[in-house]
Amino acid sequence: MPRAGEGESAARRIKDYFGLATLEGLGALSRAEIAAAAVAIFYIERTQFSARPALNLPSRFSRDARMDIDAATRANLELTRTLAGAREGSLLAAIDKTVTAPGSRLLAERLAAPLTQPKEIEAAWTLSRFLRASRACARRSGVSQSHARYQPRPVASVPQSWRAARSSSPA
Repeated sequence: MPRAGEGESAARRIKDYFGLATLEGLGALSRAEIAAAAVAIFYIERTQFSARPALNLPSRFSRDARMDIDAATRANLELTRTLAGAREGSLLAAIDKTVTAPGSRLLAERLAAPLTQPKEIEAAWTLSRFLRASRACARRSGVSQSHARYQPRPVASVPQSWRAARSSSPA
């Protein structure tokens, strides 16, 4: 039985999800990129039973889409760590109001290599608006009672031991 990200099965999964006759319009995606997109769609199909999320077509970020910042410059700017190696005191620590660890990692990634192309910036902004709207809709509709009752706590109310543990984890 073929796996979600293998060969023609991967291409068929992408075509079926987006209603495409062929993948030629997506550009020259590599087999690895097609497999990754197919696995992501497979995961969505297995976990999102109530609603099919509206996804953008798979596309490749161009090398010019991100600003290359060398390691020495990132360190001196103290984007994710101070010169002493601590998270506290860095730009990331000052602006990180994310609720989840993946959100915090994405923010750190975006700080280390910010997007530069308007198209990619708009795509990232649209995705973040979609995610906020879908969480709000799930809370209102009661799809997940645990999500509906969830209220993020202000940073000041998080126990000091949690903040210390989070600051010691790699960004």
